Amino acid sequence: MRKFITSAIAAASLVGIAGAPQLASAHSYHHYRHHGYHNSHNGNYASARHEQSCESARRRRANTGTVIGGLGGALAGNALSHGGGKLGGTLIGGGVGAVVGHTIADRRKGDC
Repeated sequence: MRKFITSAIAAASLVGIAGAPQLASAHSYHHYRHHGYHNSHNGNYASARHEQSCESARRRRANTGTVIGGLGGALAGNALSHGGGKLGGTLIGGGVGAVVGHTIADRRKGDC
């Protein structure tokens, strides 16, 4: 039971860490409002909105990939490690899985 609780805590901490890149790279409301206002005078408003939509979709995909990769890696790391190294295996597996999941999801081409 103790191993399960340790694994659950490690996986939950990875979910919290996975959301940090999105918060760090978020633009303010003023930035988007000003960007759209500026482009509307140049006749490129629709293009700017499409670009913002594509960037938003790319970030969502990358964040989702980070969370899924982190959880999958944590589970795999826990399953592959043995003895007293279960926590270390879970954390290392979660970290590697998060990086790989983010990279794969970020490079994937979406609708844009």
